[in-house]
Amino acid sequence: MRGSIIKKVLNITIGIFTGGGITWLLFKDSSIGFNSLGALARYDLLLNVILLKLIVIMLLSYRWKMVLRYNEINQCFFDSIKFILIGHSLMMVIPGVAAQDLAKIAGTIHTSKSSKQHIKILSLAVLDRLLGVVALFLSSIFLILVYFIYEYIALEVSQLNKLLAVVLFACFLSLSILAVLYFILSKTNNLFFHFKKINTFLLKVSKIITYLNMIKIKKIIIGVSMLAHIINALIVVIVVKEFNSEIHVLINIIFGLISNFGNFFPLTPGGLGVTESVFMYLYSYVDYNNGVVIGVSYRLLSYTSFIVLTFIILVASYFKRA
Repeated sequence: MRGSIIKKVLNITIGIFTGGGITWLLFKDSSIGFNSLGALARYDLLLNVILLKLIVIMLLSYRWKMVLRYNEINQCFFDSIKFILIGHSLMMVIPGVAAQDLAKIAGTIHTSKSSKQHIKILSLAVLDRLLGVVALFLSSIFLILVYFIYEYIALEVSQLNKLLAVVLFACFLSLSILAVLYFILSKTNNLFFHFKKINTFLLKVSKIITYLNMIKIKKIIIGVSMLAHIINALIVVIVVKEFNSEIHVLINIIFGLISNFGNFFPLTPGGLGVTESVFMYLYSYVDYNNGVVIGVSYRLLSYTSFIVLTFIILVASYFKRA
């Protein structure tokens, strides 16, 4: 047990230093120094980001509450907000988005009256994550198509179009694969293989599909998730305005959405270093060489917002119990 804890702490420490090292190397080559980040320490700027993050957290909490509710598990909206906020704050030290899911699962188990719901709650957390991924694909597709229509009307053509076309194709392909798998597995309930592990995996997938089919408002939940992704990407627009106001709003929002794909690779806490690398690569397509500054600024504002909101919700939770 002790060895397992030490191993986890070591992995987290390595992840933090790796991500921090990558970010420092990227920032070192940037023409904008660390002193420029002081421009972000403004009350009005931070307040706007906190408000946007609060809306995002509330939308994600609503999605999680509905996933639970339609599968006969009740959790009050306040608790959903609290544990999702805690999960986002833990992303500062735990690699990938695992912290979000762990906090949701642990919080729901803690607030659930039934002690036999653990496996079900775990499966629903996977389902909630899949709904978020599907919404991210759909949000990216929607805004990229809007941008293409805008360029067509404005008679503009940029080198960015090739990259966006690749992202568009990747999103369509991913959604198509998920749709085909969903259709096959939902229509075929008795797939058996000689390998026990495959059968066990299919059984778990089948349960997740069953839980998904129980949700009567899937379209609304997907719409709420898309809105959450887009509002979260608006923070990138706020950040970019501090350094470069010439980049189109739609481009900034699309880049904000694409940066979330970096979380698919759980190498460092919250994608530290990975997200900044993605921003640097994306903004190079619009001849802006300080994308890493945007990535670091986006991270700092997001983390500050989560810390402030988590502190507020924990204080409110304390007085609620008192």
